[in-house]
Amino acid sequence: NMPLFHQAGLFAMVLPTWMRGGTVVLGAGSFDPAQVLQAVQEQRITLTMWVPTMLARLLDAPGLDRYDLSSLGKIYYGSAPMGGALYARARAAFAARFYQWYGLNAILRPEDHVTHAGCTGREVFNCELRIVDGEREVGIGEAGELQVAAGPHGMIGYLGQPEATAETLRDGWI
Repeated sequence: NMPLFHQAGLFAMVLPTWMRGGTVVLGAGSFDPAQVLQAVQEQRITLTMWVPTMLARLLDAPGLDRYDLSSLGKIYYGSAPMGGALYARARAAFAARFYQWYGLNAILRPEDHVTHAGCTGREVFNCELRIVDGEREVGIGEAGELQVAAGPHGMIGYLGQPEATAETLRDGWI
């Protein structure tokens, strides 16, 4: 249900699934909770990615308890943090493990939801992160801007837009 033009749809879900020999079930376009729940039940979907708004709509869908959703083992979500009340409802409705993706660079694992609820997560493999205030890297507990090292795992620039690239990539950091 994530758009294929976005990294979450194509690079985080579709390509890795195909590379491991899995099946990808694509939605029909607009998000319809009943159709999604039916697809999970009929196709025995094991892994999905939804945004918190989608999860809320699924939880509010009439007859949610009539669907067999036991095949879902992992639910990835992103684009926004999931509040405690919504997370509790989702955990009660789905027997899946929850992972929060933050862009191309961080993930909040299931066990982190308990100890670090509301956090962005840990850096993913082959990714370097830092938090800065201006040019200074900040210490633990200090506020700042999250930056990721530029490279082949993520953005290397905007195609044909050197000015936008120079604005976004500063000294090798996005």
